[in-house]
Amino acid sequence: IVMLVIIPLICLITSVFYGIRNGFNFWYILIVAIMFAPSIFIFYNSSAWVYVVGYAVIALLGNLIALPLRKR
Repeated sequence: IVMLVIIPLICLITSVFYGIRNGFNFWYILIVAIMFAPSIFIFYNSSAWVYVVGYAVIALLGNLIALPLRKR
């Protein structure tokens, strides 16, 4: 439940807040994916590489959700 629900939800919420505050940023999405990669070697096995892409997509969605909410 933690890997499939809680962590992606936290990623989405923080991406929305980041998007509201700073606008759309491709580097943020890339950094989210890169920051998750070391945890694969520490906590998970090699089958968790799929989550790197998943979290990048979730960060992208959070940034896109925040676009209309951003005050200029």
